[in-house]
This record gives sequence, structure tokens and C-alpha cells, in this order.
Amino acid sequence: MNFFFVAGFDFGTSYSKVVLRDQFTGVAKVVTFGKSASGLLPSLVRVGDSQVAGPGGLEQKGILLSYPKLIAADAASGKCDFSSLYGDSLKDVLTQLRAKDVKGAAHLLLTRYFLSVLDGIHDSIAGDEDWKGFNPEADPLVVQIAVPTGLMSDGDKSVDKLMQGALASATLMRNKPSQSSPVSTVDELWAATKQLGKLSPADREALDTRCITYPEVAAGVQTVLRSRNTPDGKYITLDVGAGTVDINAFLRRSRDRDEDNPGLDYWACEVEPLGFARLNLGKTRTNVEFHETTVNPLPEPLLLARLGETIGRLMGNAFRFQPHATTGSGPSPWRGETYAYAWGGGAAHQPYLDQFRSSLNALRLNIPNVNLLPSPGDHFTLPADLEGNFGRLAVAYGLSYHQANLEAVRLPHQIKSFEELHPVRWKDAYRGKTGICSCRGNPACPACFGAGFIDPKKELIPRWLPSGFGTNRHPTAHRISRFELALDNLIRDYHGLGHRIILADRVRRMNEINELLKRPEVQKNHGLVTDAQHILLHNLALFKGRIRLQTLSAVPTTGGCRAVVNLHRRLTDEMVILHPKPDTITVSINVPPPPDYLELGCIIQRNDRGKFFLKATEDVASPPSVPAGPRTVVRDLRQNRRPNS
Repeated sequence: MNFFFVAGFDFGTSYSKVVLRDQFTGVAKVVTFGKSASGLLPSLVRVGDSQVAGPGGLEQKGILLSYPKLIAADAASGKCDFSSLYGDSLKDVLTQLRAKDVKGAAHLLLTRYFLSVLDGIHDSIAGDEDWKGFNPEADPLVVQIAVPTGLMSDGDKSVDKLMQGALASATLMRNKPSQSSPVSTVDELWAATKQLGKLSPADREALDTRCITYPEVAAGVQTVLRSRNTPDGKYITLDVGAGTVDINAFLRRSRDRDEDNPGLDYWACEVEPLGFARLNLGKTRTNVEFHETTVNPLPEPLLLARLGETIGRLMGNAFRFQPHATTGSGPSPWRGETYAYAWGGGAAHQPYLDQFRSSLNALRLNIPNVNLLPSPGDHFTLPADLEGNFGRLAVAYGLSYHQANLEAVRLPHQIKSFEELHPVRWKDAYRGKTGICSCRGNPACPACFGAGFIDPKKELIPRWLPSGFGTNRHPTAHRISRFELALDNLIRDYHGLGHRIILADRVRRMNEINELLKRPEVQKNHGLVTDAQHILLHNLALFKGRIRLQTLSAVPTTGGCRAVVNLHRRLTDEMVILHPKPDTITVSINVPPPPDYLELGCIIQRNDRGKFFLKATEDVASPPSVPAGPRTVVRDLRQNRRPNS
């Protein structure tokens, strides 16, 4: 093996970009397409005469289709969110492709376009003196395609699967030299699709390791996130393309701060057809290509107003994970460690940046300026048509690092909001008040003032605390923040269980307190924080007991296993049990009933990062009737768990 290439493929709405990196040497270069040595490949195909042509075969007659990415997005989701760009009349295309629905047609269109991208990658390698000796059969070539995570809501990966499937079909076609041409017949495309469906699971898995999808937002900011000087914090990004704008909000945390959650917590994304090509600039527009025309262009004031509304929706969703309450103790957590970045071809149009900053500041986020992505410092050379505009290659550049070396990303459906993490703790303070405000805690809301609740009968009554004790000043009103409400109720709940608290319940509550104290709303001099810290500093040697573990629920982890533990009131929760023999305890718990539980003596142990675990104090023998190898059958016990478990 001489080379290990990773091609970062930014599938753009108007143009695609590819950056190729040899993982052995770290050398990265922009893939150029055709004789013009351009780093931009137009995103279009032409359909006609039972043939589909890529960007290199446009002399063919037929129907020209711009924005294939958006056609695929609408086809996968079953919606028409982007038809204002490409138009929604695809009946003739379905007839030409002999497809039953738009989703099947989109698969063929993407397969043909991706084949053109693969041809360009191989041609670029063959024409580079530094990469002579490349052997496609011995040297791996991985293609990582950027998927806009804003198109995947609630765990729906239909767009992801469509793009990865089409990329896999194109890879199968590229392996046949006879089909390496700018034009493919419909029969050839259908044959590749059928071949993909007939692959064995092992062959399909091996193919998928060469065709990888990755969230676009995390790829775009790799030049920022990979820097040693990059701070952790909240990031809001704007990617202005030709057809769409992608706006993202996420939390970046490094491993040294949170061992259980390194990488990105992806809070929210909005994808709207408000890109630069949608602007109706009249005679002032001179640089628009023929395939960038839109069905319904918008005047600039109207487009920017809609952009502001989109940013408002984005932050409304982000506030679910990080509340933005300006009342209570201390300033809003969004006023510090919050960074805004912009990139993409349309980011050169200053009104986009101005609207981005002003919309964020209207939500009291205190963004002084919007940063453009810095160019990488690894002698990365831009082609002539992209010189001085690294932002257009940012996503492709980030994807040129192998996925194993990129930031881990958790999407919104994989993480819990503040309300989900602490549902009883802070809602208990408003018992009897059933109205939950739709603003999700926006401090600008005139109905709840950022509290998140609306009393249908009367206005929320703030809790009154004395201010300026010992002076002649009058007491001032102080509205308790969500953090204070959650922590106060959690402390009361902890002490209310008394000394006979079940050991597993104690660990779970101590970890809840520990997580609350990590939040940016915390004020070190607050009385509640002092009370909470006293709980966590209690002598752990005093806490001993026996726990009940549900059989058939153990999953191996580092140094032990994760299993379902019985709590009080017939509730359950998943917890990590440390044991010197991880395989043995896993096998012992996974013994089929009877009995349906395993009793085990444990103590509480705290690691150097402040997290509490249960550690077994007795050995567990592996029963002879248990077959070799740990079983990882996990019961579905979610119906019995607490809402925040």
C-alpha cells in the first residue's frame, strides 16, 4: 500500500468541491475537473434519449436539471421545501428514467452525478506527479460526502441513506472501466442499482466503509476546531450557498472537559432556499451561471427578512438545550463563550453577514462580529478560480480527514434538552400551572419573560428575595432562574429520602447534581451551589449496600458493564458497574431467569472528573451453564424509568 486517500466531497447546491488528502503524508490538494483546471464542478445533469449525462456531457440533448441535491432532499423527505429553486415538474424525467416515483429517479440522477465526481478524482490522481504509482486495487480511496444535518430531523436519515446509496452505486459503476464516460444509459444506472441491492451484507458493509456520510456543519469548521487554541463553547455558523443557507447552532466540548461527551452536541439547524442565487439583484448581477437561475427570485429586503426569521427559529430550538434566561442569578450563559462563523460563496455578499449579526444581537446574544473561516496553515494551495476564498472549500477540506479523526457529533434526537434532563426538578416549582410557553424560554417573550411557563389564570408570581440587606434600599424582585429551580428541588429531593436511601438512587442523584453544577448558569457564591457541593463532598466510605441488577441487561464497558438497576418505587435506570473482571460480571448478569435479578454488594466511587459510579465489592463467578462470550440482550424497560433516566 503506497497511498491511503480520503476525498472530502462537498456536494453543493450549485457547485461541488472535492479536496483529496493522502492520510500517510497529510498532503491535501484540490481536485480539478476537466481541462480548465477548475476546482468547481457544476451541480447539474441532463436527461434525454434514455441517457443521463453528467456535467461533462452537456452536449447531449434533453432536460437540464439544476440543483440535484435539493431534488433528492425533497424526494427523500416527501416534501417540496426547495421547489422554488428547481421547479416541481418532474413528470417527463420520471418517464425518461422509467422510475415509479421521484425518490427512485433521484437515486439514478445522483448516481450519474457522483460518477462524474469519481471520474474527476481518479483523473486528478493520475495527473499528479506526487501520486504516481497509485493502484486502485491496493491503495484505498474513501469518499466522504457532506450531508446537511438540517435535512435529518428526529433521527430520520432518509436523505443520508439516499446519498450514501447513490454514492455506492456510482462506486460500483466506476469499477467497470467501460462505463467511465460522461454519459450513462438508463439501463446501466438501473443495473448498478440492482447490483447494489444484491450485495451480501459483508460486501455492502465493506463498500459502505469507502462511501461515508458526515454532518456538513462539523466538516465546515474543522479548520477552527482542529486548532489547539480553539476554545470550547457555543458556535453559531452560517453557510451561504448558491441555492440555500445552512444555519447551525452547536456546543463544542473537548475530551479533557467531559470524557463522556467529546465533540459536538448539535442543537439546531435550519436549511432554507435563501442562497445568493435566489437574490433578485436585477442588472447588478453579472456572475450567475445558466444553471443557477431560480423559479421564484426574491428582492433583497424580503430575502434578508426571511433570513432573520430563520435565525429566530434556529435559536428557539437551541434554547431548548441551553436556556437563555436573563433573569435569576447572573447573566445569560449565551453572553459568553459564543462564537459566530460564516463561510460559503455567498458569504462575500456583506448584507448576509450584517443580517446574521443583527438577528443574533436582537436575541441578546452579544455577538460583536462574525468571523470568516481562516485558511489552513499546511501549505494548502487553492486553484485560480477560488484564490482568496477558502470558505468555499471549507467543507471539502474538513472532510478530507478520515472520519475516525473528525469530531464526534450527536444530533438533536440523540441528546436531551434541559427540560428532559431535569423535568420534575424545575417544573415542580410551578405545580398547578399547566401552560408551557411556545417560546422555549426566549427572554424576549412578553408572555413568560423567559421563564418558559404561562399561568392560564394569572401572571407568574416571582419569588421575592431581599437585596441590599442591612441598607436603606428597598428589596427588589428576583425571578428564580431555571438552574436555581432545578438545583433547589434536586437538593430537597435528595435530603427527603433520608439515610435509608437506596445506594443506586444516591448515585443517580449525585450525578444529577454534578451535571447541574457544570452548567454555565452556575454562580460559585450561590447558597444553593454550596449546599450541592456539600452533598458531593460527603464521605463516600459511609455509602455501602446491595443493589439489584436486571438479568439480560448487561453491556460491556471499559472496566465493567452497563446494566439496568432497580431503584425505589419500582423504577429502573441504566448504570455503570465497575468490576475487576468485566467479562465475568457481564456474563453473570446475562444469565437467563430465574431469578430475574442479580444481587451484588457495591460501594460508591468517584473518578478524577467528578462522576460517581457503583463499584462491586464481591467477586461474581461465571455460571457453567452460560455459553462462552457475553450476551448483550437488553430489555426494553423504558416504560418503567423516570423521565430523566
